[in-house]
Amino acid sequence: LKKEFRHCAMSSVDSLETWEILAIRAAVGMYLVSKYISKETDTCTVVMYYGEDSDELCLDTSISTRLQARTKQMQSHLDCWTILYLYDVLRANRSTAAHGLQIASTFLGCSLYTLFPDTLSRNPST
Repeated sequence: LKKEFRHCAMSSVDSLETWEILAIRAAVGMYLVSKYISKETDTCTVVMYYGEDSDELCLDTSISTRLQARTKQMQSHLDCWTILYLYDVLRANRSTAAHGLQIASTFLGCSLYTLFPDTLSRNPST
């Protein structure tokens, strides 16, 4: 099992084309799920839906509870949105593409974003 995990971690590094530890940690699970789907399911399965990025839309509570100033919270939220495609979406895309699958981020649509109130009006409980 250790040998298989080590091989999986190295394979996910190859598919991600990065040595960033946070990206690798987050990609191993999706890499294993994609590997299982590609081997154990019908070959016509091509698109995989995922909702991993919806926490960015809802302003992840672990981030928002650590931030004190609301303006700082809003800026952090907007910064996260502007670079989301460079990290989370790209990592998920590369992890699944290594096994011939595509991803569809169903929870990042504009229609869902408009349902949420302004981030400044939210007050997360601590």
